[in-house]
Amino acid sequence: MASKNEFFISREFNAPRKLLFDAFTKAEHLEKWWGPKGSKIEILQLDVKAGGTFHYKLTFPDATSLCAKFVYREITRPEKIICVTSFTDEKGNSIPTPFPIKFPLEVLNTWTFAETNGKTKIMLVRLREQQKNTGDL
Repeated sequence: MASKNEFFISREFNAPRKLLFDAFTKAEHLEKWWGPKGSKIEILQLDVKAGGTFHYKLTFPDATSLCAKFVYREITRPEKIICVTSFTDEKGNSIPTPFPIKFPLEVLNTWTFAETNGKTKIMLVRLREQQKNTGDL
């Protein structure tokens, strides 16, 4: 259960942990599923290691687009990804959210992958007190 200082999501998949970890870290997988339904992803940079970056551009059916990035702090294959996420310009500079909502400039995310009997539970935790320029989520 999440405290008032964190945002928590979990989901279980009928798939091995290594495959799901690869789905989050390899271009050939990300190109098939990352982003909202109907959007198309262009991977601008993908370097999955501590200090590396996943920078991408999403284009929507109405031709609007947005860019975002992950800056990886920790990669523990196939168990954990810790990264700072932000919306960006096409050069990778962090920018305020393109949506009319109050949202932090950067958000710290921790993804964990836990396998039991061939099923994998993915958990995402966003800690509010560790966010830069904190706003409402």
